Amino acid sequence: MEEASARQYLCYYQTPAGRSERSNILELIVTGVYNNKPTLTALSSPMVTSGGNVTLLCVAQRYDKLILITEDQKFSISLDSQKINIGKVQAQFSLGPVNPSNRGVFRCHGSYKGNPWVWSEPSDSLEIHVSGMSRKPSLLTPKDPILAPGENLTLKCSSDSGHDRFALSKKGRIDLFQKPGHYLRAEISHASFPLGPVSSSHAGQYRCYGAHNFSSEWSAPSDPLDILIKESSTLPSSSWTSGSIPTIGLERYQKVLIGVSVAFFLMLFLLLLLLQCRCQGKLRMKVQREMDLQHPGGLQRWYSETKALRKDASLKDTQLEDSMELDIQSPPDEDVHGVIYAQVKSSTRRAEASLPSPEFEDFLERQAGKDREMYNQVGPRFPTSSI
Repeated sequence: MEEASARQYLCYYQTPAGRSERSNILELIVTGVYNNKPTLTALSSPMVTSGGNVTLLCVAQRYDKLILITEDQKFSISLDSQKINIGKVQAQFSLGPVNPSNRGVFRCHGSYKGNPWVWSEPSDSLEIHVSGMSRKPSLLTPKDPILAPGENLTLKCSSDSGHDRFALSKKGRIDLFQKPGHYLRAEISHASFPLGPVSSSHAGQYRCYGAHNFSSEWSAPSDPLDILIKESSTLPSSSWTSGSIPTIGLERYQKVLIGVSVAFFLMLFLLLLLLQCRCQGKLRMKVQREMDLQHPGGLQRWYSETKALRKDASLKDTQLEDSMELDIQSPPDEDVHGVIYAQVKSSTRRAEASLPSPEFEDFLERQAGKDREMYNQVGPRFPTSSI
């Protein structure tokens, strides 16, 4: 078909009574006119959990519109392209919720506004699979998942749900590696996926799925399996690729981590020791102040001297009373008696005013007892000479 034939068509019929209503519009599309075919990918994975959504990305050169269509042509959608850089455009198509009835194989075309019925060559087909319809299989590797370049790697997907075929997917890739299953016994099947000598491009996260023959429904995904590829120890760290771990870099990282951990715990120990010394110093000063009350110049000495003074005052009172009795038995002149009597009363008042009351004396005795008890508890912790 020629490019000029691409357009919209409709029909009607003519009668003597007049013209009939127009038919529905029929668009005649001509594809393959432009050689620059787009590329179609799934942003996450072409395997979509039942009920989930998926976004398909169509990237092309210089087209005004990008068209997504199923292989059976039962579904199509057109979007204006968005410029991403010089000579490159894209469009994102959101599909969902996806289920087994609306899954399919998709392609992408490009067109121009001047002639929207002329399309480019189709992109490579992208099949959207629906998963989660049966129990998940298990994905294992007989070797260590950390391999050196050149080592052979085989991944094994096993199922106890009687799956007849298996698919292996890698995160970031749209293709699925499918293999028929082999039965070990009833309902127990597996498939092996040899990846050959590995390189840095094999590093990544893998999952596998299981399905029954002639069914478009896949199982739930297996648990992820990370494959890591060691690079040459002579390469600088800036040349590491995503998903790979250089052996020398890992060892250096472990040494640095151990050194930092030791330094942290050492600093923490010194900090705790410093806090303990400060607390002990404050306690020692507090006890020293309290023990000073028992020093010869402290409360105990004042109390002892006060008690002795009170005793001496009592003795003087007794002597004064005896003297007064003697003076009464042989009274002198009234004037002299008045002077002596006034002197005695004045001395007695001064002595009593300088002495503590009995209540305060009891308080001092109780306080001295507490001080002695405290000293007996904390005294052995300090040298006698420091108190």
